[in-house]
Amino acid sequence: MAAAKASDIELFIPEQPKWSSSFVDAFELFSNVDTRGAALAWLAHIDVLKLIIQNQWKSALVLEDDVDWSIEIREQTGKVAEGVLELTGQQAGVDTPYGLDWDIIWMGHCGDPPDLEHKPHVAWDDKTVLPLDEYENIDRHVITQLRAGQRAVHFSSSPICTCAYAVSANGARKVLAEASERRAGAFDLLMMDGCKNERLKCITVNIELFDDYHPAEGELSEIRAGEGEPDLEPAASKKMGRTKNVLKSARCAGLYGVACT
Repeated sequence: MAAAKASDIELFIPEQPKWSSSFVDAFELFSNVDTRGAALAWLAHIDVLKLIIQNQWKSALVLEDDVDWSIEIREQTGKVAEGVLELTGQQAGVDTPYGLDWDIIWMGHCGDPPDLEHKPHVAWDDKTVLPLDEYENIDRHVITQLRAGQRAVHFSSSPICTCAYAVSANGARKVLAEASERRAGAFDLLMMDGCKNERLKCITVNIELFDDYHPAEGELSEIRAGEGEPDLEPAASKKMGRTKNVLKSARCAGLYGVACT
């Protein structure tokens, strides 16, 4: 997983899997998930994890379809890499800028309430962090732990939502082992449980670097197609949506030439 130069980054977009209905039905029964969309999400994550292992990648960054990030992401990830190395006491390698003493790094999530008074963490000033009173998420506890203009990495507490997560090769094997034990529920809850109970060594970036892009009203996100809704919004919709918690959205900059409002 690269942190800085574009030449260091290998982008891989897998083809859309074509699972048979009977296969998905069988997986729903095996995993005891609540919805068909959740089953499809499970299968997609499992396929990505197997791909990482088969290709012998040391680590990878997994992004959900409707994710967005800042146009300053290279600067942001460089600082996160330095923070992870300091937190874990590791040194960067030529192709391991974050070290490898971790299983999961939650770079995009719906909230992970840290206890920075008692948990090891590394914090730094970051001009790309939005004002804390504008932070939106399921759990906003983090804004009581950080001061304005500050970002941090810490060992995970209860992270949810897999908007964007880095996974090491060893982490991919461990998550697959977790999945094989039929732990019910959504995939992000499986990973959260592993992190919370320290079966997985997890690190969270707060405030997160990646978040969901929300299309304009009346247009649908790609991520909802698995629930039987119509497919994704047009690639270049005339109506601009928004991305919470990202100051300078790459999607809005790329499609509309302005920051999301």
